[in-house]
Amino acid sequence: MSMNIVDLFYPLVRHFLSIHSFRYICCGLFLTAISLGIFFVSYNFLLDFFVISQIVDRKEVEIVRLGNISLTKYSCAYFISLSVSFPLGFFFSKYVVFIESQLRSIEQLSAYIFLHFLNLLLNYFLLYFFVEKCGFWATTSQILITIIIANFSYLFQKYILLRKI
Repeated sequence: MSMNIVDLFYPLVRHFLSIHSFRYICCGLFLTAISLGIFFVSYNFLLDFFVISQIVDRKEVEIVRLGNISLTKYSCAYFISLSVSFPLGFFFSKYVVFIESQLRSIEQLSAYIFLHFLNLLLNYFLLYFFVEKCGFWATTSQILITIIIANFSYLFQKYILLRKI
């Protein structure tokens, strides 16, 4: 998704969105669609071949074993999705959304890693809360969490990490 394609649609919303916010929203929607698509396919199809059901606290839990590591099925689907969305998201952040940043590439990458570490923790605990404690479906929970994290990430990047722009 090049900036020219994104900017082509900007005149439709220029009266109520800055170009910066518009680029962030467009890239975020594109990345979210890819990320949720990968999460959905991983959770509902791909990981079914690796699932072991266990009873934990009188509740059946789907576990994926990776050597000595055991993860819930929804956590594993999240990490698969993250492996694609993380590098793609950094590319969009650096070359489409925050192009005015005066930070060097390594500084931007460090800031992006830090933010995504926070997002990872937030996502993991919210996913656990919504699925295990509230009983929501995993994909529905991930969609809700994505909305929460997208808002948090934008504000955190704009006002804390990249405040030089």
